Amino acid sequence: MDTKISSGHTLRELRRKRNMTGEQLAQKVGISQSKISKIETGFSPHLEAKTLEKLLDILDAPQTIRQRLSAELYGGATPQIGGYKTIRAATEVVRSIRQASRVEVFGVATIPYLLHTPEFHEALLSHFSMDKDERQARSTKVLMNLQDLLWDKKRHFHFIMPETALYTTPGSIGIQVAQLDRLHRMVGVSNIRIGVIPFDVGLVPIECSNFVVYNKTSLIVATTGYDIISSDPAELALYLKLFNALDRRADYGTAARALIEKAIDHPKF
Repeated sequence: MDTKISSGHTLRELRRKRNMTGEQLAQKVGISQSKISKIETGFSPHLEAKTLEKLLDILDAPQTIRQRLSAELYGGATPQIGGYKTIRAATEVVRSIRQASRVEVFGVATIPYLLHTPEFHEALLSHFSMDKDERQARSTKVLMNLQDLLWDKKRHFHFIMPETALYTTPGSIGIQVAQLDRLHRMVGVSNIRIGVIPFDVGLVPIECSNFVVYNKTSLIVATTGYDIISSDPAELALYLKLFNALDRRADYGTAARALIEKAIDHPKF
């Protein structure tokens, strides 16, 4: 389905849930009823960010819907929607990492990006629809340069992942074991804190994706295709609370190493 049509249907459903007619909504927004109709049916040629934000405010849209509509309608552009903007991941993430002295990362499905070996990173990228050779090589080069920051003792990195991430295997067994071995060796580095949440502990019961908090002042949340960046204090507080809850469930040091060793020794590897 076309993204404009999909987004229009979402807005229409929000309006109906508020028991509001198209005419009533148009009056509140300050646009014509025909414009509302075109937006809801996906035939509006252009929807300004400020108009969308006003619509979402009037319809009291949940934050998750605000994020999705922003990503669907504006893609790699940077309109501000309720304190958020959508971005293509690489440029903003790299800039944020370079500028930060404190980085807190939660990887829900795989080992976090900054800890990848080159081979694991390239194997993971191969699962996405991208120009493989040139773009993968460029992405891997950027990653290797960023990893130099891990050894800067003035910076603090805190990674958390569920135990399931240790078993996400994008490449060959050899690539996986080498990745797990690198992770095992990095546990205990003075400025790097690596936590693994055991299977039997479970995650925090809240909708979440991969996310990174930089200097406790900026937040990037991963979505499919795009990332969403925010400096909204309320959202930062929510994700910091979530990170702290995950932190309390994670194993560190010797216990984390034991979970990694268990994965390395798993029969499938």
